[in-house]
Amino acid sequence: MMPRPVGSVPIFNGEDYAYWKARMQAYLQSLDPEIWSVTHESNANVNLLEPDYIKCNAKAKNALFACISKDVFAQLDASTTTHGIRTEIQGLYEATSDVKEERYYMLKNKYDHFTRLPHERANTVYSRFHVLVEEINALRDDFKMKPVEVEDS
Repeated sequence: MMPRPVGSVPIFNGEDYAYWKARMQAYLQSLDPEIWSVTHESNANVNLLEPDYIKCNAKAKNALFACISKDVFAQLDASTTTHGIRTEIQGLYEATSDVKEERYYMLKNKYDHFTRLPHERANTVYSRFHVLVEEINALRDDFKMKPVEVEDS
């Protein structure tokens, strides 16, 4: 990922798709819920010639293209709808359910055996732990599993 100003979506270069996907969703929703809608929902029951749809699709497509690298862009069919573009990106970069499940159990094992490293500061321990919990919770959504919660002691 290439760094961008605070509040903007990082440019997706083919790495860390899950992070970029979450950031892109929040960004498109913040622009306008309709912009997210044309990106997220199937266009099967939509009049593609309706002016409101054309306007939202153009804004969403511009936002998507502004947040991907030339290499990622070269793999896409730029003439499709933003829903089609998002689906293409997802198909190219999102892991299969088997890979996700394997990663989930690997991360869960790290969680179960998490320990503080020698001479590690408390804020570093917390940061590592927080990243681990967030990664697990992002994956568990795909499997309808119970979220990992930090117990108060």
